[in-house]
Amino acid sequence: MQTVVSCSFGKDSIAAAITHIQHGGTVDLAVYCRIMYDNHTSAEMPEHEEWIHSVAIPKLERDWGIKTAVVQAPITYKGQFYRQYKRGQKAGGIYGFPFLKGSWCNSKLKVEVVEAYKKQVGDHKEIIGLAIDEGRRMPGKRKDPRVILPLVEHQITQKQSMEIARNAGLLSPAYGGGHRD
Repeated sequence: MQTVVSCSFGKDSIAAAITHIQHGGTVDLAVYCRIMYDNHTSAEMPEHEEWIHSVAIPKLERDWGIKTAVVQAPITYKGQFYRQYKRGQKAGGIYGFPFLKGSWCNSKLKVEVVEAYKKQVGDHKEIIGLAIDEGRRMPGKRKDPRVILPLVEHQITQKQSMEIARNAGLLSPAYGGGHRD
């Protein structure tokens, strides 16, 4: 059975993968979902986007043996924004700006794409970068036997995740304290 980490290349997903390996686990694959604003422009901060492809992906493979699959939705943020509802009370209206709860951009541009890719991977366990001090997001994930929560298991906070990523040379410059190797 493979072990997969959903990786935004933020501090928590990086720290979760590293922590899992440092405590005797393996990580077979990182899955990164690239979200596009339009057909030519990434929705990531430019310095983070450039760093992911030129530094983080190669370093993750070279230093930690983790290959990265880059997946992308067939629709862009802009395309989904102007997409019209086909039925229901909102039929004919556009999706528009996402709401904080039930945000279409997270489900349509990221979650559905990553889940579809992971189905292709087959039977696997998934590492999730959830720090111990993010308790409100934790309850259901702790009970799923296919989910590995290294940061929770080893009592690692978001602040400690930042240090783990920084010490590994894998802290994005988007954090303002990241560095390029």
